[in-house]
Amino acid sequence: MERRNSNARKPNRTVTEAIRAGDGRYPFGRSIYLVVRGGSALWEYQFRQDRRLRTMTLGSAVARVPTEQPTTLTDARAKRDAAWLARRNGEVLPAAGQAGKRFAKAAEEYLEAHRAEWAPKQFKDHERRLRLHASKLNARPVNRITVEDVVAILRPIWTGPNHGRGFKLRGLIEKVLNAESVTQPTPAAWSRLEHRLSNKSQDTISYPSINVADLPGLMTDLAKENSTVARAIRFVTLTATRQMEALGATWREIDAKTNSWIIPASRTKKRIEHAVPLTAEMLACLGPRGADGDFLFPSNRKGHLGHAATGPALAEYKRRDEKGEPITLHGMRSTFARWAHAQRKFDKITIDRCLAHNLSKVDEAYYRGKAITAEYLTSDTFQLRRELMEAWSAFAAKGVSN
Repeated sequence: MERRNSNARKPNRTVTEAIRAGDGRYPFGRSIYLVVRGGSALWEYQFRQDRRLRTMTLGSAVARVPTEQPTTLTDARAKRDAAWLARRNGEVLPAAGQAGKRFAKAAEEYLEAHRAEWAPKQFKDHERRLRLHASKLNARPVNRITVEDVVAILRPIWTGPNHGRGFKLRGLIEKVLNAESVTQPTPAAWSRLEHRLSNKSQDTISYPSINVADLPGLMTDLAKENSTVARAIRFVTLTATRQMEALGATWREIDAKTNSWIIPASRTKKRIEHAVPLTAEMLACLGPRGADGDFLFPSNRKGHLGHAATGPALAEYKRRDEKGEPITLHGMRSTFARWAHAQRKFDKITIDRCLAHNLSKVDEAYYRGKAITAEYLTSDTFQLRRELMEAWSAFAAKGVSN
């Protein structure tokens, strides 16, 4: 049996008394401690392994969700004994090697392990989200993070459980903790937060977008300038794509045989290939064809144009939305959606596919898989999308002479 420290303090209070005493670490004998912080109380077993002091979480002494039973001192002792026996038999406790890992290191490892699942911009967004809003967790061991810690981080940016920065950050923290085998449900699980944060979602603030009737005039003005950045703005508008998908496009992606633009999965938000039927108006936005690896809209500093070029250029045209706000290039997708739905000629699925929005699992399986095939580009489904984009191009560029 393990040696007991004869100098270790004997438990001098009950679990209830320890919790009422406030934040602290209270011994309950046999290397079992009750760690109280911010209203949470976790049982921990402390031991030495590989000459290092380790801790293993044994459960919560308070119910984490209304239907859950808390871990009693008797339960904690039983788990401790089972863990001690496992170690005696030569097993390495799963949580032992992770007990001392700080959140910053765990988050870094999680992001790197899943980097291939995200577009480069999404990866940077995840890094930035953690850096700006979760830095207070960085120095804390993953198994010492409490519900109160997570609530304190989320509350200033919380706009509801289904959208916004807070919603995305909560899910990201939960995934990091899940990867470290933190006791389930983790402190970032919604089941543990729903009674501490608002369940009501605030109204989503859309990107300012140009009124449908004002779009042809803007496109005419852009065509008169005919600079690289003006052509890029027209192309983004006509294709109804996300601007970095268009600005990062190369000539290799343009299929002249089918008049299609195939955006690789690595550059799309959903990490799924997306095909755009090209119209004469869209092709008129492109300059002379370059090498396969050349960008459609190159910058003067190598690489391709970015937000820093298109944003100020669009602002020069002084167009505003119905609320008087300066329009944005991303808002052109909203303008396209409003126009398309108003036509009453095109179904919602066709419109959503042109915008690369999510479909239901059934619709996604029926209309296409994750890769664009030659058969898809000649299918009736893609032909419906081509008819929609032809009509949209004709409307948006009706004042432009190609």
